[in-house]
Amino acid sequence: MGTTHQMRRWAIPATVVAAGVALLILTGCVTELEQGQEPLRPQPAAIPDSQPAGLTVEVVQVWPHAYLKDTNNNRVGDRISTMVYFWTRSYKLPIRAHGTLCFSLYPSGTVGRTDSQPICEWVFEGDALSRYVSRTSAGDGYYFELSLLQANGQDGDDLGMKSADLVATFTANDGAEPVSSGVSTVLLQPYP
Repeated sequence: MGTTHQMRRWAIPATVVAAGVALLILTGCVTELEQGQEPLRPQPAAIPDSQPAGLTVEVVQVWPHAYLKDTNNNRVGDRISTMVYFWTRSYKLPIRAHGTLCFSLYPSGTVGRTDSQPICEWVFEGDALSRYVSRTSAGDGYYFELSLLQANGQDGDDLGMKSADLVATFTANDGAEPVSSGVSTVLLQPYP
């Protein structure tokens, strides 16, 4: 009985000390940002290329996140997170490619119309494209966070619509015909 009493006597102070240390650690780092300012992100390290040479992009696949991030806390989504995979029929895994990738955001239902104009566009080319390589369980892909604020200015997230259509077009450096993804609809509102 004396041993159990001693264990209980020491168990409470140990958890109190552990909670106090955790509280000190968690409250020690604070970053304050101005309204609309985005936190700095380190440049991603390059991932070595392990695919066979000479592969040509035949399919562009875009996987946007269901909800946009709200980085300026105005309850309107302003950043589209998306993965992009390039495929060729002669290789079983997604491939890396050298060229230009252009994302275009259109009002819902207007992609392909002759009179439709994109709301905004983001272009990644050359070395800028290779910095976005991300190794996933599916293989090498490209991870992007497309900011409506950077593309359209400070109030660029107020588009007056609930959804929009995202299309990605890849143009290889070798002059091959551009390859476009299918249409991906994104909700222009933050996660509820």
